[in-house]
Amino acid sequence: MITRPAFLFSAAAAAFAGTECLAESVRGKKDSFNSAIGGFAAGCVIGATTKRFDIMTSTGIGLGIFLFSLDYSGAATENKPLELHHKMYGMLPEKHVESDELRELKEKYPKFEHL
Repeated sequence: MITRPAFLFSAAAAAFAGTECLAESVRGKKDSFNSAIGGFAAGCVIGATTKRFDIMTSTGIGLGIFLFSLDYSGAATENKPLELHHKMYGMLPEKHVESDELRELKEKYPKFEHL
């Protein structure tokens, strides 16, 4: 049941990665157009399951445009980068301090105090 969609998206990922690397080596440039070419190939693989050429090409073009815009925007896809940085790195204190509840539990169950 799950093997067919897994194979489909594995094939799409392989088509994207292979085509993007091929485009980069042939063009000699590392830019967003390589992602668009790889996205077109991946979209064609996904659209090929319908066995209709028009669906296959439109899926390829759509995924190519999406991946081009995603690669072109880069790390700027987050609207509030300072908030993201705070969520990623600013939530934990510099030094870990155990809570009173945890300290009491460790006293109550001494065989688990090393956890």
